[in-house]
Amino acid sequence: MNGGFSLAMSIGAVIASGMTTYLSFFDARYTLTATIASVAGQVQTSSSRSGDGPLDVTYRTFFTPTFILSNRGTRPLVMTNVALTKSSDTAACVATEEVRQPFGEQQPLILEPGTVSDFRFEFGTGPMTNDFEKRSELWCLQFTLIDHRGERIEPLLKAVDVDFTLTPVVEDGVEQAPNLTAEVDFSRRPETVAQSGLLSIF
Repeated sequence: MNGGFSLAMSIGAVIASGMTTYLSFFDARYTLTATIASVAGQVQTSSSRSGDGPLDVTYRTFFTPTFILSNRGTRPLVMTNVALTKSSDTAACVATEEVRQPFGEQQPLILEPGTVSDFRFEFGTGPMTNDFEKRSELWCLQFTLIDHRGERIEPLLKAVDVDFTLTPVVEDGVEQAPNLTAEVDFSRRPETVAQSGLLSIF
């Protein structure tokens, strides 16, 4: 009886020692979660008219997403760049060549394991003209990450789901620049954007 108990204790001790060794030296994992906290939007309008010709109107839109990154795991990640890309699909993020860099200089940032960090970047999405009535766009954050093995990862995260509407404006019988409204929405749910390691699901 005592022999069996001692054997079980010895096996348990060996398993515990092995787990401790694995967790201490070989447990290389990370799970990076991103959550959009808020999105601020701004519209700038400029217009001109040449003689009796039609009114030329240009709109410039700016979005400032605030997002939270949480790195659960044992290994750090380096975020070298964050960009805003216009998706070719308004339901899911599909990267296109229309990519906007944020205003200001970006520096590589280390996302240490077990940390939660907040970030805020402002992006301009380019000019639009008044050749539509309603229009929907999806803009996604594109991260450039380097993990502890030197692997490059470029995940996408839904950031700005926007519906544009143009409303005609006439003052004293004269056509003015239509009013552009941007109804902005974003996902409130956390999304896993990068994951690696045997125990990364925990």
